[in-house]
Amino acid sequence: MHTCCLNSFSDLSDRCLDILFIMARLLQSSVEVFRGLLNDIPSS
Repeated sequence: MHTCCLNSFSDLSDRCLDILFIMARLLQSSVEVFRGLLNDIPSS
C-alpha cells in the first residue's frame, strides 16, 4: 500500500518536473523569438 502510494507520487512529481522543463523551454524560445523581433525593428 505505502509503496504503491510512493510510486504514484514519484511518477506525479516526475511528470510535474517534465512539465516545468517544457514550460521553461517554451518560455526561453519565446523570449528568443521576441528578442529577434525587437532586433528586426530598426531603432530610431
